[in-house]
Amino acid sequence: MPVEAKLKVRDVATKLSVSTATVSRTLNGDYGRGTTSLATATRILNYCFSKGYLSKEEKDSILLKMKVRVSDKKIFSLSCFEGLWNYNAIFSSVSNSLQDRGQYTGFYTVRSANDLCRFPRDEASVILVFGRIIPNTYEALRGFEIPVVMGDNYIPGSNWSTVNSDNIGAASRAVEILAELGHKRIGFVCRHEDYPQRTYNLHQRQNGYMIGINNAGLSYDGLVVTKDCSRNDYTPSTHEEVLTDLRELAERVIALKPMPTAVVAGNDLIAHVLRVVLREQGLKVPQDMSIIGYDGQHRISGVMGFEPISTMVVNWEEMGRAMVDLATEFVLNPKTHIRHVLIPAEYEDMGTVARL
Repeated sequence: MPVEAKLKVRDVATKLSVSTATVSRTLNGDYGRGTTSLATATRILNYCFSKGYLSKEEKDSILLKMKVRVSDKKIFSLSCFEGLWNYNAIFSSVSNSLQDRGQYTGFYTVRSANDLCRFPRDEASVILVFGRIIPNTYEALRGFEIPVVMGDNYIPGSNWSTVNSDNIGAASRAVEILAELGHKRIGFVCRHEDYPQRTYNLHQRQNGYMIGINNAGLSYDGLVVTKDCSRNDYTPSTHEEVLTDLRELAERVIALKPMPTAVVAGNDLIAHVLRVVLREQGLKVPQDMSIIGYDGQHRISGVMGFEPISTMVVNWEEMGRAMVDLATEFVLNPKTHIRHVLIPAEYEDMGTVARL
């Protein structure tokens, strides 16, 4: 192992009063029942880390492998909605991050709490949840009493660690970009699902828009166009229902008098439909209206089905890595406090924004 070139195994063994074989086994990840105990390995790795022989990632990776091997428990991933490109991107990053640490994750799609009957809860040390979650599934997961790290969502009162895009900061920045280009009548358009398991990201983006408008000294009165599409049974809308709602929202934006010269959209799909409806009515983007979306779908190949849009790009890969980092903390120390991590979003101009 490269680390052994930086140190003398005998010196570490002497300092910690263990055998040189124990130090070598620990540093090479060669351990298990009957060889190096977890306590001894932890002491060796912490010492090597304190001396700069190991990075924190290297130390945690070895400890994670040992914890999993000793306990036979793993980190599992779960989503209530399949086929959504952003959740697939997060899961891919999670899988790669765990593989880099010598681990793997099982992925479960859960459509109702009944599906959790098949979930191997006794084998789970931490559960990673991607995005929106069905209410009865949420209640069932809370009853598991297993640490949960949620990505791309936050549920108040859940006591779960989370990793999210900096929705408020990024949406505020989108308004700032448009204001700097001379736009004074900047709108916001979004399709909300107004119940606790689904509201977080889009409402945060709306809050960020309002903060940006206030910071720029502008008014948003009458320029916020939204639709509450929640349902009592919490079933997801069909693709056709979503598109119908988005077309209605786009038509309401265009009908504003005077029409906004720029719009911040809750996500890239909303921005795309707005552009389509504008074209159908003989209006041009960005000449008649500048548009900034959110998510960065164009960064994920083969998932769009529409032209790229100027957008606030979410770093889905970094979100997945951050989820694994939080999960690793829980594996190494079950008493770890919950944490909420925000991943910055980066503006990328794809030609739908122009100076007024």
